[in-house]
Amino acid sequence: MRLLARILAMVIVAFGTAAGAAAAGRVALVIGNAQYQGVTQLANPVNDAEDIAAKLRGLGFTVVDGYDLGKREMERKIGEFSDQLEGAEAGILYYAGHGISVAGRNFIVPTDANLSAPARLKFESISIDDVVELMKASTPVNVLILDACRNNPFGRGPSVTTRGASEASSGLAVANSYSGAYTVYSAQDGAVALDGEGRNSPFAVALLKHLDTPGATVEVVMGRVKAEVEEATKDFQSPDAKGLLVQPFSFLPVEQLATRSASIESSSDDPESKSLAEISTLITERYLKPEPDNIEALTTELFTDPATSFGNRLSLAGMANIKAQWFAQFDRWQLRMTPNSLKASFLDAGTATVSFSLGYKYWPKKKSAPPLTGIAQITLGLVRQDGRWKIESEAAN
Repeated sequence: MRLLARILAMVIVAFGTAAGAAAAGRVALVIGNAQYQGVTQLANPVNDAEDIAAKLRGLGFTVVDGYDLGKREMERKIGEFSDQLEGAEAGILYYAGHGISVAGRNFIVPTDANLSAPARLKFESISIDDVVELMKASTPVNVLILDACRNNPFGRGPSVTTRGASEASSGLAVANSYSGAYTVYSAQDGAVALDGEGRNSPFAVALLKHLDTPGATVEVVMGRVKAEVEEATKDFQSPDAKGLLVQPFSFLPVEQLATRSASIESSSDDPESKSLAEISTLITERYLKPEPDNIEALTTELFTDPATSFGNRLSLAGMANIKAQWFAQFDRWQLRMTPNSLKASFLDAGTATVSFSLGYKYWPKKKSAPPLTGIAQITLGLVRQDGRWKIESEAAN
């Protein structure tokens, strides 16, 4: 039991979802709220936000993200975003969740909001106007993407398939044009946006498909998203956009694509570069992406037999069992590799050591228990077996 307790205490940082390398100058705040307290909960905002955050990281953005946030947590994330924006060339806000429009002003709604009385609005929610002013003070190019035109869950007439709303109408005030920002709404003025029946909302599905179109300006991207959402929803939902940018903006500029291609081609004949690419894929696509139904299978695939886990030598079956027991305690988990933290050292062609910084957050199944959060430095010892890299040891500082 002591061995199990020790290993479980360390396995908290054993797996996670990876963040791509981020480049200074382009910063995004990504928030997804779904698990509202006392009002209609939503199925997909967290999924949407997680996938958008991953996409933006892959495009070189520095991403500040948060999921199922209360008011104070949202304010802290906005503060982190503000710090990152200083001197940036572009700022992006993506929000998925409940939204409200009152007297022409739009608000995004924290999960712990109590809006039983109109007077509570300014104390319980976040004004988009305030976030825009913060962005404009730091960056010349600002893009707002609001997948939050949903039915009002805080009054009568609740909806289970749409997100957020307006006191006076069914959706956000799309007529708002924030000076100095290009604003995208997932549905037209006064209308609602579908939450979707799969992993993502119809709007997020289209956005994820077109966001990384090489060289396409944000206006072109959103035009394609609009057409696809209208087709997918049979014109029930029609995204809209307002505002002008002072200069052209693309999520994936052509010059960035050319730089990436040149880097890949120049290193393609270097054996160490090839190995690093393989290891990076192993970590980002497998080790850092466990799912509730594949923990044991993933462990068996990735580790040698035996392997050392946080100072304890275990058989492959024992390793799989310990990790399965750990993850079984949680409803979900969110772990992120710190951008640019991955480092590798090759001892020979078949032996390597890699390390990276990992932030983690686990939500216990026991609802009264607080999430487990922290930051750890992960070190993996790797060996090449049967033409593949496998993990021989893992440790955390």
